[in-house]
Amino acid sequence: MLPTDDRLSGLTEVRNPVSSSTLKRPPHLKALTSVRALAALYVGVYHMVRPFEQWGRFTGFWGAGYSAVSFFFFLSGFILVYTHGVEFASGKGDTKRFLVARFARVYPLYLLVTIVAGILGYKAFHPAYHVIAYVAQVFMLQSWHIRLTPFFNIVAWSLSEEAFFYCCFPFVAARLQPRSLRHGVVLLLGLCVLALVPGLIAMYFDPLAAWHETAATSGSHHMLYFVRRFPPLMLPQFLCGIVAGWIYLQRPVSEGWAKLALVCGGTALFSALLLAKHLPFILLHNGLLIPCYVLILYGLTRPNLVSNVLSWTPFVLAGEASYAFYLIHFMFNDWAKSLFHWPDTIAGLIPRFVVLIPLSILLHFFVERPGRRWVMSWWDGRTAARA
Repeated sequence: MLPTDDRLSGLTEVRNPVSSSTLKRPPHLKALTSVRALAALYVGVYHMVRPFEQWGRFTGFWGAGYSAVSFFFFLSGFILVYTHGVEFASGKGDTKRFLVARFARVYPLYLLVTIVAGILGYKAFHPAYHVIAYVAQVFMLQSWHIRLTPFFNIVAWSLSEEAFFYCCFPFVAARLQPRSLRHGVVLLLGLCVLALVPGLIAMYFDPLAAWHETAATSGSHHMLYFVRRFPPLMLPQFLCGIVAGWIYLQRPVSEGWAKLALVCGGTALFSALLLAKHLPFILLHNGLLIPCYVLILYGLTRPNLVSNVLSWTPFVLAGEASYAFYLIHFMFNDWAKSLFHWPDTIAGLIPRFVVLIPLSILLHFFVERPGRRWVMSWWDGRTAARA
């Protein structure tokens, strides 16, 4: 049985409270918060350095930064079931409050960035689509149609996916609770295969684009775009995280197994990313690396050298601010190139990060957190008034 921890750190603890007063929150897995910062930086470097050949022998590794979005989807499922799974499995979960809490966590900053993106990008898009695309982006619906995603703040497509996942979670979390370890492993493997099926179909019909990221993003490959964006096709990656989270809750790994899992998962992940140029782009994008993510997360849940380093407060804070970094980095990069003419080089990362990292922390403290507190205070006051 996992220990519980109701103590909150004012600097790094921003998790939502449990819905029931009879349940206690599980302890904060700080290393899993910090690892979000590494994933966000990985995506950021992927978008800010072009061409990838500047990295020399590490071209494949840095050219696969898109794969970190799959990690975010998996991690969301894992953390949500870790924090809220017992509530919903026991029938004590408050679906409305859960959804409001997720809205409060992501939407205030999302709305601010979307407003800025709309102001900066209004004149840049075709008049037949920009209004519809912008309205869809405001309501986090842009990923439901392939013609709506490549506008304004383009990376926000993944938040459209997450919004769909959040709506699904209260209804699927308890149903995915495995009856045994064997059942959990089979269920996890089955969902991994399900995540890859759309990509395998795309490989059959459009093999060149399915294998090479530059081909998939340079032409009218509608099937590839659909497979990489349509929320129900992304859902199995999130569900894999839920099942992995249940397995961990039911059978927390020992410190010895955690170290082994971390070494094996980290080695396999690094090797796969180094060889990314030789692996199908669409499968890397759509969950091929999920087995590596499972091992790495299990490894980080127990005390060891890596998890202890990642549990350091500055790293945890960076993990909390990673959402802001992810949300603004693409738009900021375009703006910096047009205004300051900063090159898309490795050296050009320095001025970008000098601005982006402090800005992300400021947005986290002065937009994310206040927005979340305001929404939850409003909701709880509204609920109390009705009682």
